[in-house]
Amino acid sequence: QILLTQKGNDFKINTSAWASGMYFVEITNEESGEVVKRKIVVQQ
Repeated sequence: QILLTQKGNDFKINTSAWASGMYFVEITNEESGEVVKRKIVVQQ
């Protein structure tokens, strides 16, 4: 997994899914501590 930090948010990216063009991003809200999962499809 790759961990990217941007503007206080942690993005955890599954590299195997990244290679297939589809991956899930887990965004942690610093204020509430809530984790939001977003499914993203990469245009190849």
